[in-house]
Amino acid sequence: MSDDAKGEPRTEDAGLDADGVESGATASSSALAPTGDVTFDALWNRAIAAWDDDRPHAALVAYAIRTERLPDLAGRYRKLADDPARAERARKRLDGVVLAATNLLYSTKTPVPTKTPWQWTATLAAIAAIVVGWLAYRILSTAP
Repeated sequence: MSDDAKGEPRTEDAGLDADGVESGATASSSALAPTGDVTFDALWNRAIAAWDDDRPHAALVAYAIRTERLPDLAGRYRKLADDPARAERARKRLDGVVLAATNLLYSTKTPVPTKTPWQWTATLAAIAAIVVGWLAYRILSTAP
């Protein structure tokens, strides 16, 4: 693709509209609007241009994980799943995004709570015994 005067990639040369979708595609342009993240948009345009190549899609998923843009990416693939020409691969890519999000959730799972050390339990039991002993002494020593 060639660059225009502003230094932005021209999508018209590849038959793509401003959202990175082919002109005849059925995907809604509101869901595929530019995100404001130039790198994400460039990776998306590259993935669309090389639809059958797995490497641009893998790079896009990796970037989306790092920048927490998996929902944006899933929305874009979901819109392309409605396009008959790209439905099969778009669903496959969407499943990959869901798998990446699930793995991300599992990796941030809180660890299992550890057992309280016996020394803490013994110390609290000793303090409780001392307090109960002192209270018993005060109650019994002030009896008439």
